[in-house]
Amino acid sequence: MVDIDLLKCKGCGACVKDCFSRNLYVIDEKAAVKSDECIRCGHCVAICPENAVCITEYDMEDVHEVTEQGISPDALVAFIKNRRSIRQYKDKCVETELIKQIIEAGRYTPTASNRQEITFIVVEKEMEMFRALVIESLGALGREFLESDDASPLLKNYAQRWISIERAYKTNPAKKDYVFLGAPVVILIAGDHPVDAGLAASNMELVACANGLGVLYSGFITRGSKGEKVRNFVGIPPGKEVLTVLLIGYPDVKYQRNAPRKKADTVWV
Repeated sequence: MVDIDLLKCKGCGACVKDCFSRNLYVIDEKAAVKSDECIRCGHCVAICPENAVCITEYDMEDVHEVTEQGISPDALVAFIKNRRSIRQYKDKCVETELIKQIIEAGRYTPTASNRQEITFIVVEKEMEMFRALVIESLGALGREFLESDDASPLLKNYAQRWISIERAYKTNPAKKDYVFLGAPVVILIAGDHPVDAGLAASNMELVACANGLGVLYSGFITRGSKGEKVRNFVGIPPGKEVLTVLLIGYPDVKYQRNAPRKKADTVWV
């Protein structure tokens, strides 16, 4: 719950004005809490000039003063333009501290109603078993699509690829496949809201790239992770689905320029 330190509070009303839930008010020149119906967004903590607010459910040691100057918009846009989906990785481990920093970027990404219902699953040590289960799941899904009258031609095309990948893997498991591509780390982002997961993944990718790592959003692994064996193996919480998957590793390729894109389809009203 929100707790106000009345000795520090000056009753300025900054927290009241910025409270989305309208759960704060000023009485006797001190901020006060109406009820316990807030969404724990922490804006009251962030805006208070006297550092008089805390949220008891959170680790307040995680809160720091804003001192960063940020980066220039031009530099950020250039960075986004220059990132590429990486499908060639070096045989090199990713440092644990970098993985933690990437997850930190996901943890601080906004979520609907500040629910923070995202689970990050890092696959590293058990990569071979995970790979086997995902490829098996993709093969089974492929056969299901090929037998379905409702599957689109695109899905049937993917289905044939998944079956071929499974067949090649069973023939030679040691050979680099076209799903995992030799990446040393896979991060599964699970939740119950696809927008939350997508936003988290985007921020995580930016931090990974800022550390010199390469990232690929893997739709194949996302599909394969819906199989029951995969869910049980990595411990997907009940009520959640794997919504986004990031392959992460040091790139074994260097691009000389950004890739072209279509013009923005923009409507100004």
